[in-house]
Amino acid sequence: MSAVRHVWCKYLCCMKKIFFVFSILFYCGICKAQKIKRTSFNSYNAVGLIIGQSENSMSLETVNGITLGNWFAGAGIAYDAYRYKTIPVFIDIKYHFANNKDWFVQTDVGYNIPAIVKSAEDKLFYSVQYNGGIFLQSGVGYLFLQKKNYNAYFTITAGLKKITRNTGLLFPDDSHPYNEMIVQYKRYQYEFKTISIKAGIQF
Repeated sequence: MSAVRHVWCKYLCCMKKIFFVFSILFYCGICKAQKIKRTSFNSYNAVGLIIGQSENSMSLETVNGITLGNWFAGAGIAYDAYRYKTIPVFIDIKYHFANNKDWFVQTDVGYNIPAIVKSAEDKLFYSVQYNGGIFLQSGVGYLFLQKKNYNAYFTITAGLKKITRNTGLLFPDDSHPYNEMIVQYKRYQYEFKTISIKAGIQF
């Protein structure tokens, strides 16, 4: 009787070990499958209307990156025509609420690269140089018309755009010999606060 009990105990012990090993393998398999399923490449491409204090303008942007669960992280480039034309280059972070991922919030942080053709006003100066500045944007978005391979979406964001303009004017030199010209420089720093409404395609 004791021999049978001993064999039975060894059998149960062996089964427990096998069950433990299979449990670990099964758990790892599920985790790996979920990770593969929930990680994907996505691209957001939109056209928008920029509303500011002095005027309205347009924008174009494309953002590409990785979605992991409810989070998206990527890099973007845009064309911003508000007041002074710039090419913002930025990092984009999005968080989608709930499992259906309809609503999301986003934050963009980057830098404006000037893309400015000199205006008639600029021609009055001896020299004009534009320098970029910080680019910030944050807001809320919604995915709709969700299809298998793509979704339509819109966003409403508040933005901050900074740019610097350095100008030089020629003036007569008051010191000897009085027949020379000197350049006097002046620096202008612009800060534009805007609201943007954008619509686009995500795939």
